[in-house]
Amino acid sequence: ASHDPEMGPMLVAGPLAVREVWLSWFRRRWPDVRPIVLSGRTINKSNPKKPVQPRRDRGFDLLEGDRFDASLLADAKLIFCNYDIIGAWKDLGRRVGTLVLDEIHLISQRNSHRAEAVTFCSNLAARVIAATGTPIWHRPSGLFTTLSCVAPAAFGKFFEYASRYCDAHPGSHGYVYDGASNEEEFRERMTEIMIRRTWQDVSGELPAIERSVEAVVVSENQQFEIEKEAERVRDHSKRSTAIGALARFRRLLAKHKVPVAVDVTKRILQSGEKVVVWT
Repeated sequence: ASHDPEMGPMLVAGPLAVREVWLSWFRRRWPDVRPIVLSGRTINKSNPKKPVQPRRDRGFDLLEGDRFDASLLADAKLIFCNYDIIGAWKDLGRRVGTLVLDEIHLISQRNSHRAEAVTFCSNLAARVIAATGTPIWHRPSGLFTTLSCVAPAAFGKFFEYASRYCDAHPGSHGYVYDGASNEEEFRERMTEIMIRRTWQDVSGELPAIERSVEAVVVSENQQFEIEKEAERVRDHSKRSTAIGALARFRRLLAKHKVPVAVDVTKRILQSGEKVVVWT
């Protein structure tokens, strides 16, 4: 509700995995607005190829770098761009009304290309919102890019910030910023720009957790296959690393569990309830 379309489009940047989540939210919040999804690591503005006619309507318009359409971008009100390609699309040629940075912990490396691109985008936005569900308190140095986007210049330059809050000290190859210092002051300053919700804060709003176990019945051949792979795990030193052996064993077990998980999911959906499947 805080987004003002008059100030420019809403640009959501995040990992590709959250794209469908945001597109679904766009449709619910603004059902009459067609989102734009950016695609491609390079942009050809001088001699773009002709747009390809989509075979089916996916509910959004795909703007590809090699088939650049300036008019499509100029009229866009809702835009999604994943972090892997944001370096190519950082300059949209217009002011951004609201920039949403989802899973912001993924740009904690301040010298990475994606972090530099996101910081550039934030300078073009009237409003910046960063979101993550991953705890990032233990190493304040990883928060500097986020703070540079949501509160530009409030924490100074990186060395000033690191000296105050990251326990900066000389190491064998320059300064090291892997600690934390003045933590109470840092947390207090963060309350000015951050809304933090812990499990204890929201547990009263969530339904009680119910746990049930679905047994997977396997055939004799499947049981033999599992036992044989388990034997390979126990004898991994002769053939591969323990991690590799365990990965193959887990993959085999998953192959047998997936059909049961699908059946359980279908039963829940048929009962009219919503379901989230974790893999």
